[in-house]
Amino acid sequence: MLMHRSCGLRGEIDVQFLFMKSAYVLLTSVLCFLPLPLTAQSTAKSSRPAAVPKVIPPFSGSWIYDPKQSVVTNRISGVSSAVISYDGKTWQYTHRHQASPDEQPDAWQITLAVDSPKYQLERGEELAFRSRISRQGKGLLLDQLGATPRGERFHNTTRYTLSDDGNTLTETEISVSRLGKTTNKYVLVREGHGATLDGQ
Repeated sequence: MLMHRSCGLRGEIDVQFLFMKSAYVLLTSVLCFLPLPLTAQSTAKSSRPAAVPKVIPPFSGSWIYDPKQSVVTNRISGVSSAVISYDGKTWQYTHRHQASPDEQPDAWQITLAVDSPKYQLERGEELAFRSRISRQGKGLLLDQLGATPRGERFHNTTRYTLSDDGNTLTETEISVSRLGKTTNKYVLVREGHGATLDGQ
């Protein structure tokens, strides 16, 4: 979760935070797939996305960040929420984040084809990054690689898992950059099942 995520306090913003936030600012690009020659079709067949699971984990819905259950490097005094749409083939994550009650909220979105063998390239003002998401058991793993114009590189992975009742979403994020490695666990509760937008 890039607080994002994905997520940042005034005066503490660094290039690692900019990477995490930028990864959710841009909308997905449209990828075009051209037919392959017959000689290449058998080779590419193994790279095609896996079949949609018969039972799709209920990630879809509105989620509210729960600061009491979360374990993060930088805590926020504002509110954070997410809306997810997932049908087994496409992952769309829309996030709304407010670092403190006095700040204007930010909103960003990303849409990815699940289990695509290719990374989706996005270019922002502060960096360029590549993203892909894949299924891992009942969860999903978001993998992101980024670089700044100065050549600094970053690697973020975020694993999304659900509780048995489907009402608690855990986002375990590992970020690696020149500043070192950090791990954050963001816990979100399905709207209407505990947490509220005022953080109570």
